[in-house]
Amino acid sequence: MPSSSSLARRGVSLGAGLLALGLCSAPALGQSPGAPSVADQGYSFVIGLGRLDHRYKEFPGSQPVHSQVRTQTPILVSGAVYAVSPDLMFSLGSEVTFFPDTATETWTATSDTFGGKALTSRVLQTNRASFSHSDTQLLGHYRLGGEAFLLGGPSVRTQSFKRHSFEQGVDQAVSLPTVATVEESSTEVLLHLGAGLESGGVKGRQNHYSLKALVGMPVVRRVENTNYPAARFNGTRGFDLSLEGRYSWAVHTGMHVGLWGRWSVSRRSAQSQTVSSGGSSVYLELPRTEQSSLGYGVELLWKL
Repeated sequence: MPSSSSLARRGVSLGAGLLALGLCSAPALGQSPGAPSVADQGYSFVIGLGRLDHRYKEFPGSQPVHSQVRTQTPILVSGAVYAVSPDLMFSLGSEVTFFPDTATETWTATSDTFGGKALTSRVLQTNRASFSHSDTQLLGHYRLGGEAFLLGGPSVRTQSFKRHSFEQGVDQAVSLPTVATVEESSTEVLLHLGAGLESGGVKGRQNHYSLKALVGMPVVRRVENTNYPAARFNGTRGFDLSLEGRYSWAVHTGMHVGLWGRWSVSRRSAQSQTVSSGGSSVYLELPRTEQSSLGYGVELLWKL
């Protein structure tokens, strides 16, 4: 087993630590119980002015340390809701970040000693970090009665997290990565189940609202890190929770402008494995992660 004083040799080099990210996103519902015809129900939507406030925390189990970073990134959300019958609909939506923000990630010891060394500051390391992701989701909507719907379906999510500009803390208690930039990417397939309220379509209405709550479980997952390109992590333990709502007003026949917001939280459990590197065995850990995000924006909805 490598020395505990070197995070890099323990496979948990701060700033190059393996991580898994997850944001859940979802499209809106749509259909009115009292609509004159199914053809008038459903709608398309696009959020052209949106922001994603994202917080990420990492908890390595092999070292008494945790990291935290907060980024704010523009997002583009688009999709549509399609009515199959008065009681059955489905929605398809996508979300993508662009021009990702770069923020400072801080690695902090959980005690006043680390690797047998007394610390004058618990900040072991800082680095710059950026986050980007895309998400595509397909949901079925089954009317339970009135405006209430049962929701369920899959989503596919890809994410990337980059770290660079590594700096040691004042005590120089950790080893820095030997490369300038470390990138981790993940791909997940999740299944979602939840419930929602939907006031109806936007055509022929002066206002529209919807609300939905979803629970997501990863069923397929793959995480890779450029620091150890031969390693693959496939564990699926974890969950997502999300709460999303929108409200809009008619500005033209079949066209609405409104506000959209979503809060979400994501948890993923730790994983570990041993790989060969340079003729020796290296212990790698994918730490336990916690994420929370708040997305909001102005959207356009239409049914022509």
